[in-house]
Amino acid sequence: MVFLTTMHKTLKFTGIWPPDKKDKLYRLKMKAKFALMVYYAFGVVFNLVVSIRDEKTPLRDVAEDLLVTVGYLNIIFIYIALFYQQDDLISLFKHLEDFRQFGYPKATKAISKLINIFSLGLVWYGIFGALSVCYYAAHDYENCIISTEIVQRDAQCGFALRSYFPYNVRRGFNYYLHLFIEMYTVSMACAGAMHLVICSVAAFEYLILRIEHLNDMLRQVFRDNDVDEHIARFRICAMYHIYIIDLAQKTNDCFQFVTTPVLITYSICIGSSLLAFLVAPTLISFIHGMGWVVGLFLMCFSGQRIQNYSTSIAEVAYGIEWGNSSTRVQKDLMFMLLRANKPIQFVCGPLGDCNFETFYRIMSTAYKFTSLKTGLGN
Repeated sequence: MVFLTTMHKTLKFTGIWPPDKKDKLYRLKMKAKFALMVYYAFGVVFNLVVSIRDEKTPLRDVAEDLLVTVGYLNIIFIYIALFYQQDDLISLFKHLEDFRQFGYPKATKAISKLINIFSLGLVWYGIFGALSVCYYAAHDYENCIISTEIVQRDAQCGFALRSYFPYNVRRGFNYYLHLFIEMYTVSMACAGAMHLVICSVAAFEYLILRIEHLNDMLRQVFRDNDVDEHIARFRICAMYHIYIIDLAQKTNDCFQFVTTPVLITYSICIGSSLLAFLVAPTLISFIHGMGWVVGLFLMCFSGQRIQNYSTSIAEVAYGIEWGNSSTRVQKDLMFMLLRANKPIQFVCGPLGDCNFETFYRIMSTAYKFTSLKTGLGN
C-alpha cells in the first residue's frame, strides 16, 4: 500500500522519479533539462571569472557572484544526484511504506498525511521562490541598464543569477530566450533540490513510526504468564529492531552521497543570504535565506529526532517486567539493550551526522562568514 502519494507525485513532477506510464523519451528529456542547467551554470561561472578580472567590480559584488555561483551549483548537484539515485530512492521507500511484516503503527495515516502536505508545500515554495527572484530581476531591468551606464560597467541586466555569455543577451530574442532558460532551470532545480529535505525527513519519520510501534510491542511482551508466548513475542521484537537498524542503514546509504558535499556549502549559502538581508532587506532575500535555513534545520531536526527516539528503545526494554522472565529472554534483552544504547544517526559521510550540533556549527560558520564579508565590504 502506498501512503506517500503526494510525495511520489512531486518526485515524478520534477523528473527525479520516472512517470507511471512508460515514456521512452523520459531520460532524453531529463538529459536535455540537465544540459540547459549546465549551460546556464557555465554562464554563472564565467560571470564570476569576469567579475574577478574586472577592476571596476566592487569587492562585495565579487563575493556575491561567488556565493550565487556556489548556491546555483549546489541545487543543480542535488537535483542531478537525486535523479541518478532514483533506483535507490524507489527501493528505499518501497521498503519504508511496507508495514506488512510487523503490522501498521497507529499513527501511519496521520504522519503520511502530514508528509504529503509538507512535500507539496516545500515544492511550491521552491518554485514560487525561484520565480519570484527571477521576476524581480526582470522587472528591475530598466533600472539596472541605467545604473550600469552611469558607472560604465558591463552587466547582464534582467537576470536574477548574474551570468556572462560570449554573445549579447541583453536585448531582443536572446534576452527572452535566456530569461526563459533561467526561470525554467532555477525553478526546476529548486523544486528538485527540495526533495533532499522532503525525502530525508519522510524516511526518518517513518523510522520513528516503527520505533514507537516497537516500543508498544515491547510493553506487551509480558502481558500474561505464558513463558512460551514471552519468548515468541520478544523474538519478534528483536527481529523488528534488527529490521529498523537495517532500514536506517539503507536510508543513510541512499542519502550519504548527496548530503556529504552539500553540508560543506550550506554555511556559504546561508552566510550569503544573511548578508543580502542585512544590506538590503527585501522579500526576495528573505525567501532565499529562509529556504536554506529551513531546509538545513529540517534535516538536522529529523536527525536529532531519530537519534533521540532510537535510544528510547533501551529505556522501554529495561522498563518492562523482565525480572521474572526466562533466562533466554533475559539474554536476548541484554543484546537488545547493548545495541539500542548506540543511537541511529542521520549520517553525512566523513562530515559527521545531521543533528542540532551540526545545525549550530553550520549557522555559526555562516555568521562568521557574513561578518568577514561585511568587514571586507567596508
